[in-house]
Amino acid sequence: MIIDIIRTYEGLVEYRNTFQPDGPLGFFSDVSQWSFVYKNLVYTLQTLVGDGVVIYRCYVLWQSWLIIVLPIILWASLGGRHILHARTRDAQATTK
Repeated sequence: MIIDIIRTYEGLVEYRNTFQPDGPLGFFSDVSQWSFVYKNLVYTLQTLVGDGVVIYRCYVLWQSWLIIVLPIILWASLGGRHILHARTRDAQATTK
């Protein structure tokens, strides 16, 4: 939440005339900004930790690995997708 507030302040107040001709839209579209990277990192970690806790609670409740095999596979693929997506965005940002 704090990163979003800082990012909004930077985009609408501090750097509004820096990204010409787009202004704030150019700032919010720039994936190389530190606030964009950290915001996505925090959201990704929050999602992975929350989902991991739910999977653990399912294991504690059911006491069976068979119940949590599919959720673990989906959880790992979600983490992998976030990593690949971040690397793809980074590669696209450096080629511009």
